[in-house]
Amino acid sequence: MAQTYTTPSHDNVDLVAEGKPVDAVNAEFYSRFQYPWPPQAVRRRVDPSVERTALGQSAGDWTGDVLPERPRIWVAGCGTNQAVLTALRFPDAHVVGSDVSPESVAASAQLAERLGVTNLDLQVESINDVTYDREFDHVISTGVVHHNADPAATLARVAAALAPDGLLELMVYNRYHCTEAIAVQKAVRLLAPATGEAGADFDAAMTAARHILDARPDLVARMKPGFSGVAHFEAAAADALIQPVMHTFTVAELDAMAGGCGLELALPCVNQFDVGRQCVDWNLRFADTALQRRYLSLTDVERWQVTNLVQLERSPILWFYLRPAGARPRRGEAEVLDRFAEQRFVAANLDCEVLVRQADGSYRASGRNAPYPVRPPDGPARAVLDEFTARGPARLRDVLTDLGLPTDLPTLSELRVRLTTTAFPFLQRVPGVDGG
Repeated sequence: MAQTYTTPSHDNVDLVAEGKPVDAVNAEFYSRFQYPWPPQAVRRRVDPSVERTALGQSAGDWTGDVLPERPRIWVAGCGTNQAVLTALRFPDAHVVGSDVSPESVAASAQLAERLGVTNLDLQVESINDVTYDREFDHVISTGVVHHNADPAATLARVAAALAPDGLLELMVYNRYHCTEAIAVQKAVRLLAPATGEAGADFDAAMTAARHILDARPDLVARMKPGFSGVAHFEAAAADALIQPVMHTFTVAELDAMAGGCGLELALPCVNQFDVGRQCVDWNLRFADTALQRRYLSLTDVERWQVTNLVQLERSPILWFYLRPAGARPRRGEAEVLDRFAEQRFVAANLDCEVLVRQADGSYRASGRNAPYPVRPPDGPARAVLDEFTARGPARLRDVLTDLGLPTDLPTLSELRVRLTTTAFPFLQRVPGVDGG
């Protein structure tokens, strides 16, 4: 019998097409492969205000009020530790963590107890079924939406939980990071066809996946941009190789999905995975002056889309801050950076208490504080940081003038990312400048 040709999907969505209960399969999957693995060390800021200030700076907010004094934060799809670590970062917040996997929630509860975290409520629930309504000042959902049957419907639930002036941190898979992983996932579904069923034999699927990698060891290296830890941790390997459902996106597709949910992209979020890959820049530099001028004349989303298309697997993860559309005046990255240059900054206190995991799973203080990040930045960011360390509070534009550094968009973006974000919180804004 002849088959009708239909446009194939880039993604691993056969379960969706077959009408399978994706939530139930994901609950079983993440109960078997608890993700992520336990942290070997946990850092707690000596000065918690560093995290609050850095969050605002990361999102391009120079007012200092990105969160209220006692914010409500929801980690939508918290896995085994994300809600716990969020509660540690924001000790004055009330944090809610939700996950469809009972075992993942139990692991989070155990970790919270071991770390003495008390500002956290954990719920076994699908984010597709929650009824939160404009309740949270900050929502974090990273690596979750893309594993659902209808990502747009899932994101709409997440968006509904966000306060009218709230901030969403969202990550979905970058299509250009996932070609090999999705190919292996589809091969495994043919070799171990029950992978997507309730009660699936995930161990058989992992065996098939490992045999594939044994035959093609180069695939591990090629998957690393989007799937760190795949060679060392079973949970990471399972997430990359046999995850039952995976949607992927380009910047333009993410922007369209967000817009349909009443959200708008604010700025990229610098994350630990891109830091490790040294791929944190969303702004390109072209040697041709006319091309560079044209590139910089594009809207933020268009410019980021060009970067996504040109850099391919070397483009950053699609990890962004979003806000409800119309909640605040929309300020493009160029305006954010112009206001950035007018801010006064001071070198931040980077000291952290370090809690080290013991053989029995408990955590014990190392006995001495340590700065984090450990390494100072390179290049122009290092020169700027050294200047602030030497002179104390100062206006950034004055420092750049004294150092003879340009104030074009790529340079200011590089400095903001490498000096003032949650990944690199070397500088803290000094209150008193109306940054908006």
